[in-house]
Amino acid sequence: MSSRIYKIYEYPGYKIGATYQPLSERDKQNRFKFKKKGIDLPEIILLEQSTDLEYITKRELELQEDRGYPKETQNYITALKRQKLGTIAAQSLEAKAKKSKSTKGREMPWLHNPEVRKKIGKASYKRQKGKRPNQLLTPESIKKSAQSRKGIKLTWLQKPEVRKKAAKKISIPVYQFTKDGKFIKKWQSASEVKQALGIDNANIGTCCKGYVKSVGGYIWKYTRK
Repeated sequence: MSSRIYKIYEYPGYKIGATYQPLSERDKQNRFKFKKKGIDLPEIILLEQSTDLEYITKRELELQEDRGYPKETQNYITALKRQKLGTIAAQSLEAKAKKSKSTKGREMPWLHNPEVRKKIGKASYKRQKGKRPNQLLTPESIKKSAQSRKGIKLTWLQKPEVRKKAAKKISIPVYQFTKDGKFIKKWQSASEVKQALGIDNANIGTCCKGYVKSVGGYIWKYTRK
């Protein structure tokens, strides 16, 4: 006997059907199909369930007839067999050969063209050859990249004054205090502190939020209070 549990469900006034899927999953699929037709289904009801496929197939047809619902064009066993055969057929060598033949002679998108893919692949391999991921942004590679762009007109968003203005806009001032609570200085941002004192800006943020008492020998706050 099969360990699979088959279920008969009903949408009152609309449909009686059978499934082996979880009822919630089947409900989701049915609602999607009916919504396309502009129909909002009522709550799904489980009528019966069994591990006997033949019983469920027979019972589904009986219930459809008794309650006046339209019968399925094929019984549940046949539907399952066709579904299984369809999956197997789609994965067969004949089906793959047929699909290949149907696309033969069609113009490929330029990116799918074998020559183009080969060319792109070679260029990409040449760039990355001998490099590990952590070596891709070394100071040397950044400098080389900057030199290669020298003389090229920058877009407005890349201009230093624009970037500086944007950074200033989003930066949050931080206030520096001694451990005794004496005010020392106001900084425009935690990044500015890092550049000047070498204290990690993430740790300064942690202190400002109150997770730690002090960082780098100082107390840091977002406000002077």
